[in-house]
Amino acid sequence: QTCALPICSDYYFPGPAIGQTVNIGEASIAEGGRAVDAPRAAEIWQFGVRHFASAMADLGIPIVIVDSSPELRAWPSDCLSHDSPEECGMPRSVLDPYRASSLAAERAAVAGIDRAATFDPYDVLCDATFCPVVRDTAVLYRDDNHFTAEGSRLLAPGLLAVVRRLL
Repeated sequence: QTCALPICSDYYFPGPAIGQTVNIGEASIAEGGRAVDAPRAAEIWQFGVRHFASAMADLGIPIVIVDSSPELRAWPSDCLSHDSPEECGMPRSVLDPYRASSLAAERAAVAGIDRAATFDPYDVLCDATFCPVVRDTAVLYRDDNHFTAEGSRLLAPGLLAVVRRLL
């Protein structure tokens, strides 16, 4: 048994909007009915992820936290109908700051927990500077942050390697 928990945590942190349908000007992580700032959101997120990962570890179930996938500005079907694949992808210089708080919180949350790890889809889908929407001739996303079957197949070997390390 292994639990893989894909989370789109960057949605919950305050910061700039990336996609045309996503507006995260305020965090949806709240405390006492009020949205919190990014540092407090990271603390709350880290606590929750750590609590869940620890509970799974206590049950003897390895857990992989699957970090957020690259966020696109628009759905590929819309973008590719009028722009080139290069124009539809996203530069890491935009994406990395967008997810920095959530990524750090997730890394800290699993640190020191036996049989808990993270898997970063960016390591597979992106290079050092760019996250493409198309690889070879395959469209990787069905919307602004969900994968096509082809995109999912690219992630499988890396995710399986993390799971095997935990077993």
